[in-house]
Amino acid sequence: MKYQLISICTMLFLLSSCNTLGRMFKPKDNYISMTERIENMEPSTTRPTTRTVPSTERIPKVVKRNKGRKVVSEAYRYLGKPYKYGEETPRKGFDCSGLCYFVYEKEANYRLPRTSYEQSKIGKKISMSSAKPGDLIFFKSGIKVNHVGIVSKYEQNQLFMVHASTSSGVIETNVTKSNYWRPKIVSIRRIF
Repeated sequence: MKYQLISICTMLFLLSSCNTLGRMFKPKDNYISMTERIENMEPSTTRPTTRTVPSTERIPKVVKRNKGRKVVSEAYRYLGKPYKYGEETPRKGFDCSGLCYFVYEKEANYRLPRTSYEQSKIGKKISMSSAKPGDLIFFKSGIKVNHVGIVSKYEQNQLFMVHASTSSGVIETNVTKSNYWRPKIVSIRRIF
């Protein structure tokens, strides 16, 4: 009996010291979550001017959910991988459409067709000046599309792409300044 009384007293002490009892018996409708408390806090002069985790309400939705940027970031991871016709894995290498297929599926959860010709039929056609990271750019040297790259950036009228080149493997190329690629552009397409 004496040990039971001591154990009950000890348990009550521990529960009250960490405010567990207060949380257990607090009515649900008066409960404010920690997230709500943080969101409703007033700005304070004592807060640091920089944060390691930025406030989500200050980040535009375009930046938070930009699949195109995720696709490009993933494509950058494979720079230097070898070109291998018909392949779509980092272990074996990539051909041009295999790189796009792999990266889009991994980062955007979007399954592209497997060939550059079939990939060129999907999405919305856009102008070069409207190109954004993650868009696909298609080329042909003959009667049909035979090469594809992922737009990595468009800045100061310069269009860059990440692609699997037969001679150099996965590389980034300035399409605008390339005498080889620029005349072969067929279209740029936005997939999402």
